[in-house]
Amino acid sequence: MEIIQKSRFLKDIKKIKKQNKKLDKLKNVIETLVSKKKLPDKLKPHPLIGDWRPCWDIHIEPDWLLIYYLDKEADQLTLYRTGSHADLF
Repeated sequence: MEIIQKSRFLKDIKKIKKQNKKLDKLKNVIETLVSKKKLPDKLKPHPLIGDWRPCWDIHIEPDWLLIYYLDKEADQLTLYRTGSHADLF
């Protein structure tokens, strides 16, 4: 599966690193998405609405989100943003 990291996502990663968040959590979530396994309910995966449609978000931690789009037909995972609710919305 191809993974596309948008430029804003890469900037968000730099910010997350400065906050000393455990990037292993993010890596594990991405690996789960790539493997097309069912996401655990504790991650609260749900579709977004409005400008973010057809993207989804998941909660890596209570206030740490990942916004992504999984295109199964094209076999692509696009990572748009990661950060807190305040950072993203």
